[in-house]
Amino acid sequence: MGSQVLSADDLSVMENEPRIHDLRLAERLGFRRPRKIRELIQRNLSEFHRYGDLAPHRGAQLRWNGGTHEIDEYFLNEGQALLLCMFARTDRAADVREEVITVFMAWRRGMAPPPPPQVPDPWAAMCARLDAVERALGMDDSRLEDRVTYLPIWSDGTRPRFWHDREVRAFLIEKHRQTTINRARAECLERFGAARTPSRTAIWRFWQRLDGARGLAGGRA
Repeated sequence: MGSQVLSADDLSVMENEPRIHDLRLAERLGFRRPRKIRELIQRNLSEFHRYGDLAPHRGAQLRWNGGTHEIDEYFLNEGQALLLCMFARTDRAADVREEVITVFMAWRRGMAPPPPPQVPDPWAAMCARLDAVERALGMDDSRLEDRVTYLPIWSDGTRPRFWHDREVRAFLIEKHRQTTINRARAECLERFGAARTPSRTAIWRFWQRLDGARGLAGGRA
């Protein structure tokens, strides 16, 4: 792998934690003798341990005469790998720190739990049922300001005083949960004038009725 950029394939998962081998970092950092990086780790063991266990492993190294001797090799977690890059102070150190962050982030994204299932929109379900009723009755007008008339939110049969004004009714339905009551009323005043604009209380009550149809908290049936 030599001096190739670090990738998620360089990580080894140990006890559900991703780690990277010390010599792989040494190669990327540009050490002429990669095993020298272990001396750097050993000189700063107390600080490395602040970021967790170093997960040392005993390995065998081949001698020039054909014999072997045991050595300690280290698998570093993300914090330890970044610390090692800081201690190394090589020309590549800044680039390798960025690579470390990138590959560990990629691993976390890959291990992230799937998003929760989308909750069905009760308003959409209600509209779908109304569509079926309208088709059965042969109703041609499918505008929302008309369809609200048939929603089960008028338990006492009373409609707002502005109900006959279809333009105002359509405007308030469009602005529902898209803006504040104050802003909706100000825009209504500008567009339709004071005589046609409902009070803040009337708008609030109407929007509460719509919330009831959508099954939202605080809605009134």
